[in-house]
Amino acid sequence: AGLLAKNERPALGFSLYGMKGVPWREALRACASMGYKAVEVALLPGYAVPVAEMGECKARIAEHGLRLAGVMEVVDSVEKAERAVAAARALGTDVVETILG
Repeated sequence: AGLLAKNERPALGFSLYGMKGVPWREALRACASMGYKAVEVALLPGYAVPVAEMGECKARIAEHGLRLAGVMEVVDSVEKAERAVAAARALGTDVVETILG
């Protein structure tokens, strides 16, 4: 059994990692307007949604008709792992993706 139902089509998503320096609200709006169905929120410096704005980010993702695919962080310490998990939970996902930093 796969992750998709038999007749369900995969959703094309975009990682906000590709939009460094673009304010997250603009990035979500752009992804939705280009037809993406999902986004990954990057938690790295220069990309991050401030902790105080996580609830708004979650709401804006839904308002734009997007799904949250997960969050991305360079997890090179226990502290970063804990912050990434907390951010994922605040945004409503259980997926934390990491990259080599």
